[in-house]
Amino acid sequence: MLHHVRELGKSPEPGVVVLGSWLDRTGPLAPSVCVVYKNAKHPHLADKLIGIRWPVSESTGCGEGEVQEPREWAFALFSYHIEEPLGSTVGRLRYDAHGIGWFGYAVDPLPPIPEDLLRLLASDKRG
Repeated sequence: MLHHVRELGKSPEPGVVVLGSWLDRTGPLAPSVCVVYKNAKHPHLADKLIGIRWPVSESTGCGEGEVQEPREWAFALFSYHIEEPLGSTVGRLRYDAHGIGWFGYAVDPLPPIPEDLLRLLASDKRG
C-alpha cells in the first residue's frame, strides 16, 4: 500500500504537494500509512502542513467493510482525503510539535516523524 501511496504522491492533483509518506509501526493503530502534504485547494491552509494517518486495515473508501486491493486503497486515500479540501475537518486537526495538523486516525500518540522529513521541513523554514 505504501508503494502505491508513494507513486500517487509523485503526481497528485494540482494544488497538492506531498512532502513525505511512511509506514507508522507505533501505537495502537500500527501499521498505518502516514502522509504529510500541503493542499492549496484550501486557501487559508495553503501554507500549512497537513498530515493524515490511516491504518492499513481500514478501508479508505466510502463503503464500510469493503475489501480493497492495495492500489485501490491508495487511490481512495488520495481521492477522498488528501486531494479534497478539508472542509469541517479543519476544526478537528490535531497539531504536533512540528506544526503538522493531523486528521484521519489522529489518536494519541501522534505518529513520529521520520528524520528525512524533519530535515526537509527544517530546510523549508530556513529557505
